[in-house]
Amino acid sequence: MATKAIIGFMNPDGTVKAIMVWSDGYPDYTGECLAKHYGTPELASRLIDGGNLRSIESTIETCAYCKDNKEEWEQCKPHTYRNFGHFLNHSTEAQYLYIFQNDQWHYKD
Repeated sequence: MATKAIIGFMNPDGTVKAIMVWSDGYPDYTGECLAKHYGTPELASRLIDGGNLRSIESTIETCAYCKDNKEEWEQCKPHTYRNFGHFLNHSTEAQYLYIFQNDQWHYKD
């Protein structure tokens, strides 16, 4: 069974851009990978800009993006939530939520 996660980035205007990670979303894998390899605003934002992920890896170039599997961009692109509450309320299909905010990753299970 896949362990889904949603990873988001808090924009300066309070909106949240987010994508789905379809497998290995648990903290011991995705959480550690985010903290270790995507710990700056630039890297976190760039990771999410690529769209939904089948799996996350240590570099953006090695991540398995859904778009790389010929999936339609409209189905893969990041979703923008109007604020943090909206992000939390509409992220119910994943076991874990991660958000980059105030220069660090946070998670909720």
